[in-house]
Amino acid sequence: MRETIALLLILLQIRICEACTKLGSSPTLSTLHDALLLGGVVQICPFTIENDGCDLDEPISASPYTQVSCAGDGCKINCPGTHFEVDSGKYLYLSGFELAGATSGSIRVKAGGMLRSIQNSYYRNRSDSDGAAVHAQAGSRFFSFRDDYRNNISTGNGGAIFVESGFSSISASTFVDNSANDGGAILVKGRSFSLSQNIFSGNKANADGSSVKISGGSTFYGSYSNSVCDSDGCQGISKADNVCDTFGSTCNSPTAYPSSEPTKAPTASPTTAMPSSSPSISSKPTMSPSKQASVNPTELPTSTPSKQPTSTPSISPTVSSKPTLSPTSLPSVPPSSAPTLVPSFSPTVSSEPSQSPTAKASNSPSMAPTDRPSSFPTLSPSHSPSKRPTLRPSSAPSLSSKPSRKPTMIPSHIPSSPPSSTPSSRPSVSFHPSKAPTSSPSSKPSVLRSARPSSTPSKMQSSQPSASPSPTREPSGKNKNSKTLAPHSEWEMP
Repeated sequence: MRETIALLLILLQIRICEACTKLGSSPTLSTLHDALLLGGVVQICPFTIENDGCDLDEPISASPYTQVSCAGDGCKINCPGTHFEVDSGKYLYLSGFELAGATSGSIRVKAGGMLRSIQNSYYRNRSDSDGAAVHAQAGSRFFSFRDDYRNNISTGNGGAIFVESGFSSISASTFVDNSANDGGAILVKGRSFSLSQNIFSGNKANADGSSVKISGGSTFYGSYSNSVCDSDGCQGISKADNVCDTFGSTCNSPTAYPSSEPTKAPTASPTTAMPSSSPSISSKPTMSPSKQASVNPTELPTSTPSKQPTSTPSISPTVSSKPTLSPTSLPSVPPSSAPTLVPSFSPTVSSEPSQSPTAKASNSPSMAPTDRPSSFPTLSPSHSPSKRPTLRPSSAPSLSSKPSRKPTMIPSHIPSSPPSSTPSSRPSVSFHPSKAPTSSPSSKPSVLRSARPSSTPSKMQSSQPSASPSPTREPSGKNKNSKTLAPHSEWEMP
């Protein structure tokens, strides 16, 4: 696990170096000027410019907006003259640089310009006028945060910083062994400024204000949590009419200047008189992990989950009171390609029928009828008739033990073997004569002529004689006793 984290840190450092702008194997002020010519946000790879690399007589001028920072530790300029200049209406953000060896002041901010200096170091700079590290002219704006000013010497005013009728804010910075005529570390002339959480140690002034001097009617916003160590004269801010506004605390100066590289072994005595009563709280995690794991986990979870899974899975599953925001697109366990050996105790209930029939017929019929009738008839008839009539008549007659309650629209081709008990309300029309005589005579004569004469005379005589005699055909002379049959096509007229 430690080797993996160390490898990730190395890769991160390589990625940072690849993303920064390189000045070449022999960096110079000219190559740095070309890299900052277009302005914008620029990240410079670590470099060192000194001796032959100091090829410019004029300072590097900032673009309308230039934000330059060092990608790592070691962007160093050790050249004479002036290193940077911020003209009117331009802005320079500088972070992570070490500026040393200037002979006319390291940075000059003209009227209407703005400089924001963050975590820079100003070492051994000189000036024949005012402000060996930073000279902010009238009408400019200057902000300094967590900067380090050491051994800067000015023959005029403000050994490290000189602010002339402009606004300035200086906080969380360190001033050690700076010197000038007035204001050994800082001199502010006119306008307003604020000062908070700074440390002043060993700064000297030939006239007044070894640490900070205010002159020319400056408006002081306030001093918060500043401390002074081993300074001569006023232990704070020196004002007009020899008024000294002392800082709230004093300290002991360190035994030596801190080196650019950490020591291999700790010093025998701590630099501060007493350890801090409260632990240091940082908003950023350390770059390297601790050698030993913590015994107790943190009470609060991290803001972002880890990109890498843990090396060993958890013994107990994670139990959450809330479900996940969205279901997974794939099942957790893929289905088996082969069927199971043992069937399930509960059948699968589906709203859609199966696309393929079963291999064996079911022993018991379905309780619910199907949505559509089957296209194939059943092999055996049903024991109970359907309660609904069929949509089409059957081609074969229905054989039923009980007569139908409604008469058929078409007469049957086969007469009923037993006669009906009651006569029909309608006369029966038949092409064949009845074998048995009727019990009562018909009120109307027969329309059809009998095919054969009756073998027995009618028992009932007509009550009235016929109006016209019945036409008969004379018998043949050859045989008077033979019976003559009328053809079936002749009809008797009434």
